[in-house]
Amino acid sequence: MIKFLGLGLAASLLFTPITSLVDSPTVQKPSVSEVSSVESFTFNNNIYEGPGTKILVGDGIEVPEISLFSEAYKIIPVNHTGGAFNDEFTSTPSDGVNLNIWMRNNSGHSVQFQVKRNGLLFTDQEIAAGAQKTVSFKDLLGNGLDGTYKVYIYSTSGYSLDVDVSARQF
Repeated sequence: MIKFLGLGLAASLLFTPITSLVDSPTVQKPSVSEVSSVESFTFNNNIYEGPGTKILVGDGIEVPEISLFSEAYKIIPVNHTGGAFNDEFTSTPSDGVNLNIWMRNNSGHSVQFQVKRNGLLFTDQEIAAGAQKTVSFKDLLGNGLDGTYKVYIYSTSGYSLDVDVSARQF
């Protein structure tokens, strides 16, 4: 008989609604209004892009001072011996706002260093034996340089050249 009473009590507790066991007579249900009281925020993001670079910067955050451009060798550093050195390349705005064309005369005689931009002569100067020269271009508007450049190094006296040459846009 006690077993039946125990089973009956257990069964009644099992099938009794949980709300009747709580001390308060009202049942608390979660409401959507509690969640809607949270403020929503909208972030405006600025995306700065360069070749191989994407920077996401939120409003009120200062843009980091890094180059958005890649570095591009237009003339890979080379040592040239023999006759005249003649090379032509094109710069593109995405490669940067600066361009340096550099040469060093390793020979025992002076050479002529000539640079043309878009077919117009930019410089034609004599470089003494053992001397070096850098011709620099800079886009002051910050959009990046574009154009066709021609580098021509030659000897006016007929001696063989021994020069190091490179061009780099950044």
